[in-house]
Amino acid sequence: MIIKINSGGILSSIKNHTAIAFIILIMPLSKTTFFGSNIMGITGFKIINLLSICLFFSWMFKGGEIISFTDKLRARATIIYFSYVFIFIVEFTRSYINLDYLVVRYYKNFYMFADNTLGYVQSYLVAPLLTTVIFVYIINHIKTAKNIDSLIKLLLFSMCIFAFVTLWFGIEILISGGGRSMLREVLGENLGFHYNTIAAFFMMTIPLAFAKAQSEGNAWYIIFVVLILALLTTQSRGAIIGTIGGVLFYLYSLKKISYSQIIILIILFTISYLLAEPLQKLLTQGIESGDLSVISSGRIDNIWLPLLNEMFTDTIKLMSGLGLFGIIVSDVFVSDPFFFQTSLAHNAFVDLLVDCGVIIFVFFSLLVINSMKKAISWFRYIDDPLYKGLISSIVAFLIGCLTGRQFYPRPENMLIYLIISLAVVYVIIARRELTNEIRERKRGL
Repeated sequence: MIIKINSGGILSSIKNHTAIAFIILIMPLSKTTFFGSNIMGITGFKIINLLSICLFFSWMFKGGEIISFTDKLRARATIIYFSYVFIFIVEFTRSYINLDYLVVRYYKNFYMFADNTLGYVQSYLVAPLLTTVIFVYIINHIKTAKNIDSLIKLLLFSMCIFAFVTLWFGIEILISGGGRSMLREVLGENLGFHYNTIAAFFMMTIPLAFAKAQSEGNAWYIIFVVLILALLTTQSRGAIIGTIGGVLFYLYSLKKISYSQIIILIILFTISYLLAEPLQKLLTQGIESGDLSVISSGRIDNIWLPLLNEMFTDTIKLMSGLGLFGIIVSDVFVSDPFFFQTSLAHNAFVDLLVDCGVIIFVFFSLLVINSMKKAISWFRYIDDPLYKGLISSIVAFLIGCLTGRQFYPRPENMLIYLIISLAVVYVIIARRELTNEIRERKRGL
């Protein structure tokens, strides 16, 4: 069975799925001054939040499935989603109880919540949860391959604009001779995200853009290259490595290389050659020393090992974790003079273990492994580059999680919810078509 996706349908998707279409369009720019400011000065009244609220009610009024389901996969995905939300709420509640610790130990990030606990709830519970609504909406109300294609086109169009904006600032910094610290400051001030987060956006869309270029060619090749250039501008090693892993996985999923893919690889090698010196310096940082901690910018010795040592020497902490932002609540945060003063472990897996404990960590890890195995097994039935591109983008994200990101609801994770949900819908469509084919064969007999 081959799922074919027709071109067009973007205007129809905007008309029928207005909220999600606009969320996708402004997602990467959601923290800029224009889109990220509070409307009429009301706390939380940001455009992306209001659109997410509209999406939530749209999901409900259009008949979102919660108790009774018409598809087993949709039921399973919904159960996992609400379990995910429940675990996050529990871990957030634990951090709320420890808010005094967060304010005192990491004042620069949490000082504004010393006398405003409601603000903490709005910023770290309500706003993050709103970003996840995109998942349940898509698995319930995006039901055709044409809709999937139109949303992917909207996403790539949005990311292309974001890439040009990033390149504008990145090239300006490069010309002025500024380094990564200046890049972090300028991008953070103008785009609202850390440069690693911006890089993660490109990391998760480049494999998908590659797939789109393979299926339709023409201008999509240009968008693919623009996204790569923007990624390189961010100078994020973890995201670059994640992107390489995602693209290689995509090529592996195809089982063969076409002429157009060879052209793409030539373009990539050409770009790499032109940027050889700065890229080599960036990607080989610390390798000459042979010290893994130096290669990881000190994260192994100054974050991961001290945290893991504390967790594995205390059974209660290991089993239950320390709650959201557990790294700040940990003993080593204040007892180890060399420990990096950061709110994240710069490794999503370590963060998950420290925050939730080994029980949730093992359950989540097995869920990810099993889900990826099943998603890959559907390659034999879904012979479409875009589905493989979506799975490759998830692979890139998981690789990137080794040096950053988080598995919890966060505004910067909205993109991965979109990608996963579209992949789920692909499989729902494939299952339905496969079931219909089997029924037709039985009738023929």
